[in-house]
Amino acid sequence: MAVGAGELLENTRLVPALEDALAECGLVVGTSARAGRAGVLSPRQAARKIVEACARGERVGIVFGDERTGLRRRELDRCAETVRIPMVANEPSLNLAQAVMVLLYEVLVEALASSAVPTGGASA
Repeated sequence: MAVGAGELLENTRLVPALEDALAECGLVVGTSARAGRAGVLSPRQAARKIVEACARGERVGIVFGDERTGLRRRELDRCAETVRIPMVANEPSLNLAQAVMVLLYEVLVEALASSAVPTGGASA
């Protein structure tokens, strides 16, 4: 439904398993609201690592889980980094579209700050 998304959808590649999707990725970042994981990054910290990896020419995979259950432990274990979007105590997580938007916004801000992408002067 997004403007210009037709080309993105046309070039989508479906794979049977997560491992297949991430096979060529140098950096894999998983999102999770799970407690008890060490070394969890904020979206801003994750964005910095993602932009740095892209600048080195690495492919980056960002893995989002199901809205109800999130990523399973074995899926998170496949990720080199874990990112958690801060939430208020009574709201454990965001819906998928919101989580994608928050993380990709931080990636864009970091990329623009590091001159990794040209600025077009447009804003929302």
